[in-house]
Amino acid sequence: MKGKTEPVGIYELLDYHTDESFPNMIEALGIFRDGMECYQAGEWEKGMELFRKVLTLNPDDRCSQVYVERCEHLIADGDPENWDGIWRLTSK
Repeated sequence: MKGKTEPVGIYELLDYHTDESFPNMIEALGIFRDGMECYQAGEWEKGMELFRKVLTLNPDDRCSQVYVERCEHLIADGDPENWDGIWRLTSK
């Protein structure tokens, strides 16, 4: 389907975590939120730094790792002037 695309929200369930499975979860979520604000604003270096900080708190946080990879890609190939904060998949 061609034409205008609508953003799709992605959510992660966190309720099943314990202090053992995700230590410092509240702190990590606050840092991740700040990282997302930077990412969406096109401040990819700062966002990547924050996502990496989350990974120091929880090395198993796959979501933060994905955003580190996206920031790396956008730093190398992105255009902050035309960035609208949305990551678009171009293949299945």
